[in-house]
Amino acid sequence: MKCPKCGKRTPARLADCRHCGKRLPRQKEEETPPAGLLSPRQLLIVLLVGLSILAAMVIAILSQGEKRKEARLPDLRIYIEAGMDSREIASNAILGKVIAFRLRGNRRGTLAIRSLHTGKAYTFSIGWRTSYHPARYPVMGEQVKVYYLADKGLWEATQIVVGN
Repeated sequence: MKCPKCGKRTPARLADCRHCGKRLPRQKEEETPPAGLLSPRQLLIVLLVGLSILAAMVIAILSQGEKRKEARLPDLRIYIEAGMDSREIASNAILGKVIAFRLRGNRRGTLAIRSLHTGKAYTFSIGWRTSYHPARYPVMGEQVKVYYLADKGLWEATQIVVGN
């Protein structure tokens, strides 16, 4: 603080000038927020920026969810109730014993079974979409139930249930 009488600098905490002894006028202490706290205006700005970021994140998440729904593949499993009144179990399911099973390294191959109902032999294409219950491959002579899709003359096994 500058002394009004002598003009020399004196620390503001002293009541009298250390050079001339003149009583110094008291200054009002400025109200400053403690370190780390924000003023109301700064707080409002931070709040608005935070809300806009949150709104952008919600919109991004919702738009990704819609894209995922559009890209979802249809479920290719076929669920059929067993019935013994037809020649086979159903129009796209056969119960039989494994007579041949070939599987290459890329999980593609063929499965041949002989129907327990008609005695006819059927050959199915096996691919990466084929599911096995339980999760293992069938062995020769084992009883299996095969659910399949018949498309353009090719029979593709979609589900193989082992050991019925």
